[in-house]
Amino acid sequence: MLRVLKPGKTYRQLNRYRHIVRVLVKYGFGELFDRLRLWEHVSIERRLLRRAAREFAHLSLPERLRLALEELGPTFIKLGQVLSTRPDLVPREYIIELEKLQSNVTPVSSEVALATIQSELGRHIEEVFTSFEQKPVAAASLAQVHRATVKPGKTVAVKILRPDVRDVIELDLEIMHSIAGLMDRYIEEARLIGAVEMVQEFSSNIRKELDLRLEANNMRRSAYNFNDDPNIYVPEVYSEFCTKRLLVMEYIDGINVADVKRLREDGFDLALIARRGVDIALKSTFEHGFFHADPHPGNIFILPDNVICLLDYGMMGTISSRQRESMARLAAGIINRDERGMVRSLEGLVEAKGPVNVERLEADMADLAQQYDYLPLGDIRFGALLYQVVDLLVQHRLRLQTHLVWLFKAVATIEDVAHNLDANFDMIECARPYAQRILRRRI
Repeated sequence: MLRVLKPGKTYRQLNRYRHIVRVLVKYGFGELFDRLRLWEHVSIERRLLRRAAREFAHLSLPERLRLALEELGPTFIKLGQVLSTRPDLVPREYIIELEKLQSNVTPVSSEVALATIQSELGRHIEEVFTSFEQKPVAAASLAQVHRATVKPGKTVAVKILRPDVRDVIELDLEIMHSIAGLMDRYIEEARLIGAVEMVQEFSSNIRKELDLRLEANNMRRSAYNFNDDPNIYVPEVYSEFCTKRLLVMEYIDGINVADVKRLREDGFDLALIARRGVDIALKSTFEHGFFHADPHPGNIFILPDNVICLLDYGMMGTISSRQRESMARLAAGIINRDERGMVRSLEGLVEAKGPVNVERLEADMADLAQQYDYLPLGDIRFGALLYQVVDLLVQHRLRLQTHLVWLFKAVATIEDVAHNLDANFDMIECARPYAQRILRRRI
């Protein structure tokens, strides 16, 4: 029999299992646990699984899933946010709803925050900061941020990992692995999408976010990559104050890119900002192979002279030189409306989950390309087209590697930001020279 409870942790796990079951049943997902035969593996009464979820019956399944994940806390919120970046696995209506997930959490008390800082640095708070604002400027499920000053009077942002979050996440990850194992055993669709592998990948990524030293290193690497580019600014990292649970960086006081009205009133060049933002994303991808995987508007601030500043470097993606060449060929295929070139470019980008009919794939790619035959390139939304390519790959039992899905999502997001700034922005024209340079270099 499949073991889902580890010795020594049975009591905590069982209580958490019960809570997860109650929440999911409350929102109408009790049938899932019936299919998993959970009562055979965990001491959970079957009556819990059959309780009617009348209170939320008027909501759609995606809405109920979002509410359930929010109620289950940081690990499940993060899982939902990751799933919202996976159009190869999750239907579009679920992605739209999961993108609304918010980590609406109560911040830890200032006493706990100060104690964490002193414990991490081994010094009294007054020896490190000349001032420290006890009310956080932001609070999320994993960490919260305070404003402070360091000598000689520089304003900094102090990111503190919540003290209890690691134990909570590790317990939830154990349960997720157990449930994924049951899904793999009893649900064929779960085996096809690789539920166990997906949880393993998620576990690896969220554990990285629990080490703020990695985020600090991502910032240093990004600053090095763009050292000679005056159009982007990466906040300074105060390495002497950074630990596994503490990140101290320069505080950025700019204008959020979503505040178009204020940017226009203050005389910023919106079309130039749109172009620079996309250039930064393309340069990160095609030249450095190291890109910001979560460039949503909340992470983008505009500084004087239309300089762009990205925040939150916890989620970064890497792409090899060979994959960059494949991505360049894919972009060239889209630009030139070359469906065979698009199919050939997929080598090295996808994993086959069964036999692939290449002729059928080329025919379907041709049908997709023909949808755009009589449209000017400037009218084509590059991100939306990439999502259509992903949908087509799923139909042919092909799956993009995870970091490439992140890349597609990042491209679509930054294109939306650019169009919000400049309705006439042409993403394909912007991408053309990057693709051409990669292909010429290979030749």
